[in-house]
Amino acid sequence: MVDDSDLATRERLLQRATALFAERGFEKVTVRDIVAAAGANVAAVNYHFAGKLGLYTEVIHRAIALMQTARDETRNALTGSSAAER
Repeated sequence: MVDDSDLATRERLLQRATALFAERGFEKVTVRDIVAAAGANVAAVNYHFAGKLGLYTEVIHRAIALMQTARDETRNALTGSSAAER
């Protein structure tokens, strides 16, 4: 079972990795860069994501989910609108 501190660590890793990957790209960011920024240890990346690629994959999945949500909200807001309103 994952406790609150594990979830907090996982979330910090995701947030810091997202920023670092966006800033420098996958190849130029190391796991050590991420864990230093997140105040975690290398084992936490392996525990939560099975490595750097797993972490990157989760970052990408989150970004896609955010874009899909924004798209859906935009579509829903426009439903029933006239052409001029859109």
